[in-house]
Amino acid sequence: MMRNVSLRVQVFIIVTILAIGLVGAMIYVTATIGRTRESIIRFDRERLSALTDDLSRRYGSVMNFVAPSQAGDTALSERAEITKLLVNITRERLQNASDVRAGFFHSVWNRQLADVKPTAHSGDMSSADHYLQVLLQMTIDRNSDQWSHYETGGDNFIIVAKPVISRNRLIGAAWAVDDLADEFAASRPFDVTPLFQLAIVIGILFSTIFVINLRREVSAIQRGLEEMKSDITKRLPASTSELGYIASSINGLADTIIAQQEERDSLQQTIQQHEKLASLGQLIAGVAHEIRTPLSAIKTRVQLWQRAFKKGKERTASKIPAAVLTPTSMNLVVEELDRMDRIVRKLLYFSKQRRLHATRTDLHGLLDSALETLQETINRNHIKVTRRFTLEDPVLYIDNGEMKEVALNLLTNAIEAMPRGGELHMATTAVSRAPAVSFTIEDSGKKIRAEISRKMFDPFFTSKETGTGLGLSIAYEIVRAHNGTLRYSHGRKGSCFTVTIPRDYRTAELNAEALP
Repeated sequence: MMRNVSLRVQVFIIVTILAIGLVGAMIYVTATIGRTRESIIRFDRERLSALTDDLSRRYGSVMNFVAPSQAGDTALSERAEITKLLVNITRERLQNASDVRAGFFHSVWNRQLADVKPTAHSGDMSSADHYLQVLLQMTIDRNSDQWSHYETGGDNFIIVAKPVISRNRLIGAAWAVDDLADEFAASRPFDVTPLFQLAIVIGILFSTIFVINLRREVSAIQRGLEEMKSDITKRLPASTSELGYIASSINGLADTIIAQQEERDSLQQTIQQHEKLASLGQLIAGVAHEIRTPLSAIKTRVQLWQRAFKKGKERTASKIPAAVLTPTSMNLVVEELDRMDRIVRKLLYFSKQRRLHATRTDLHGLLDSALETLQETINRNHIKVTRRFTLEDPVLYIDNGEMKEVALNLLTNAIEAMPRGGELHMATTAVSRAPAVSFTIEDSGKKIRAEISRKMFDPFFTSKETGTGLGLSIAYEIVRAHNGTLRYSHGRKGSCFTVTIPRDYRTAELNAEALP
């Protein structure tokens, strides 16, 4: 039943029950204490009234023995026999009221007589003297019974006074004082009232139900969130409580995330498609540009041959004029066809069907072989070569021919960057955190601008007046096929290219965090 009630309402119900129980208990306790106090006061008043009534008669009887002519003689109040007699009468009467203080005030003599303190009371009743004097004066002035209850601070007294008549004349008042503090303390009701106990039990019951429901909903949300980590399509259970609203909000957030993911995937797919089309367009434009030149040369030669055939119609087709069909002209056609063949073969580097053939290769020997291939060009350009090969074990399992192509492309770029001479640095080193090696080729030519360095590995992109723009892109693809990386950076003077490859590309793949 409580599961369908909101947490706010559940808390309100629990607090209301506890508040009603507490207020009811307070009212009950207050009313009980009030009734008890009234009963104690009424009982003590009746008791003290009976006591003072008896004492008043006895005091009056004793005073009847005083002659009328001596009634105003104050010296009589100092006579021991009178004082002793009054004290004995008082003590005798207080035997059954040992917690009461009593006495006789003689208004004619203006003196307290027979002021007997309680024998069973350990406290001090002297604080009641002021209230006693006031009440005695009222009793004498009004010639009637008087009583009062005084409660100030820690004092709680009830005082009763009765007129004393002797020979039909008012001569004073009999009085009695009782300290009610102990009686009030003993009459307090039990510490926890049944109503308060019931409220506590009900509050605990509802609190337990509340905690169980809260824990159940929190656990359901936790389980749902754990499931949503692996499957975003999962949904949290719905309820009408505040946690249910939270679950609904989380479900709504998940729906939004899914919608955004779908939109992002769709947008990413569109972007990828546009990128593919752009790359394809760039590739087609590059291929068309590169093949167009040799095709144009071949077309020109073929057209010359056609015109020569038209002019020599009287001759047989096999007799082509020597001025047109020459070895040089035919060699030109063959060279242009070879050029197109090389372009096509270079494009095959970007084919997914390309396969590498791993062989045991000495990296230092491979780099030295590439240097030897270009040695004539290096000497012609007056380039100084320095080698720093630090690999203790330069043996790798790579495609020797393909990796030599990478070295040749990088060396060719470095040489072309220094047409008037310079320095060429080659180095090899081991990667400390991976089973891999790296080699660098650094020149002292001009540094490559940032806008060019971002595009240098794109097919057919070149900043030179001549060239196909496929050298670096082919090198990049070969290195990537070896599960390695090819990176460009600014060297000490010019450009620096770093190739990092596993020792055996067939069994290892580089982790980006392990690269230098």
